[in-house]
Amino acid sequence: MNNSVLNNSRPWLAAALCYLCSLFVDAQELVEVEGTKVTQQAIKQQVPLSGTLVSLKMGWLSAQVDGLVTGIFADQGERVEQGQVLLQLDDELVRFAVASAHAQAAVAEESLSDSRRRLEDARALTSQQSIAETEVEALASEVRAAEARWQGAKAEAQRLQASLERHQLRAPFSGVITGRDIDVGEWVSPGTGLLELTGTDTLVADFKVPQRFFGRVDQHTRLQLSFEGYPQQKSEYPVHRRIPAATQGSRSFGLRVQLEPQADDGSQWYPGMSVSAQMILDMGRSEVTVPNDALIRHPDGRITVWLAQQNAQWGKQSRVREVQVETGLQFENSIEIRKGLSGGEIVIVRGNEALNRDQQIILQQAGR
Repeated sequence: MNNSVLNNSRPWLAAALCYLCSLFVDAQELVEVEGTKVTQQAIKQQVPLSGTLVSLKMGWLSAQVDGLVTGIFADQGERVEQGQVLLQLDDELVRFAVASAHAQAAVAEESLSDSRRRLEDARALTSQQSIAETEVEALASEVRAAEARWQGAKAEAQRLQASLERHQLRAPFSGVITGRDIDVGEWVSPGTGLLELTGTDTLVADFKVPQRFFGRVDQHTRLQLSFEGYPQQKSEYPVHRRIPAATQGSRSFGLRVQLEPQADDGSQWYPGMSVSAQMILDMGRSEVTVPNDALIRHPDGRITVWLAQQNAQWGKQSRVREVQVETGLQFENSIEIRKGLSGGEIVIVRGNEALNRDQQIILQQAGR
């Protein structure tokens, strides 16, 4: 008897339970979420790269003449400007020679002036037939010889002046002294590296890229760069040049990015600095994509998204449902959806972490 009553009451209990559940769902607090429409866009592939900053101007500086070092005016780590004197050689004897050469040039110039004066006087007497033509010609020859001696003396003075200037080592370009292999009192000869100068105004970033990407990289390809020590500072640059591998059997090619002059924001780039990049390649196709924030990743490996109900309107009340998806390539802030979505749906991107099936929401448009 009791069993019969219990069996008869089960349908009523189930109905009551369903009713209570519906009341619970209806009584759930409305959650305000943000969503965006699922669209198709060009699919891109992001290739992570690691590289190094390189200076286009870099080298060891050497003296142009033999000599004894009497002064060094720049040390490692110091920034120097183009034309700045970096090193001085003993030039005392050359200075004496220069002074002597200038004096000899002055004597030769004075002798030339005297010869020209005498020639003019002689030519004035020619009209009066007071001097022989041969004497006038001799004086003209003397002027030519005096002018040659003056030109030779001037050239010698200029040569010695140039030699004097070569006793100073000047910076051929602006940069930072990154190496030093000389001290005061040492004897130096041309061709021996004394100071290493590295330019910091013309930096490039060099990367090694797997050769399978060679045909897909051109000057329109862009890289997003981030620098070691400044992880929040990201910049986008186009490819400057592809550099085919020079070593036999290499499985990569070089990629160079020309950097712009540094902004005055306190950061400092220098040669040898590590730089990371994301190379963005166009895959040549368009597919359904969603923002990365739309994905819910589950411990069992499933990936789902929450969708607003069909015909949902911005700013209005709606309900949500969960859909499992299969993802593809991830690029920038988007990810390709290969299965599960067809486009046109509204996917939840904010407030989707704690949603439940059929939960009521207030739908707001993301980014507004």
